[in-house]
Amino acid sequence: MILSLRALPIPVIAAVNGQAAGAGFSLVLACDLRVVSERTRLHFAYGSLPASTDGGMSWLLPRTVGPSKALSLLLEQPIIRGQRALVEGLATELVPAADLQESALRLAKDLSHGPRHSVAAATRLVRTAWSNDLADHMREEHRIFAEGLLTDDMAAALVARRSGDVPAFR
Repeated sequence: MILSLRALPIPVIAAVNGQAAGAGFSLVLACDLRVVSERTRLHFAYGSLPASTDGGMSWLLPRTVGPSKALSLLLEQPIIRGQRALVEGLATELVPAADLQESALRLAKDLSHGPRHSVAAATRLVRTAWSNDLADHMREEHRIFAEGLLTDDMAAALVARRSGDVPAFR
């Protein structure tokens, strides 16, 4: 499931309103954007077994918070509640529990109304940035930028700008 989520060409949003422990925490990290509530509890759970990580945790966590912070968290193994998740960079938004579903759906709707090429390109480029050196990454950015020039969204944006309107995307 984690590999399938990471292979999607669109951003994946997690809405977390309770405990996500062990592989469940890895599943949350596999998502690109994470909306959490004050009820959220992200729990490593591995140290209490004692076991090593699984579900891609040791790959996903450093890419989310950086290597040094990831190691610190894996050694400490705290239970991370909503506010700390936001501060640590594990969450992109903290909302009241009653608003969680609505907030996550609004975020998804907002993204779906954006320019498809730009959203997909940003998702792909950020996900692959760690596996490329800068020169290769810049070549890939250039290639994807050039592809974007040929999209219907680009044509619509140029027409809208010429007429002083705000572009609308499919």
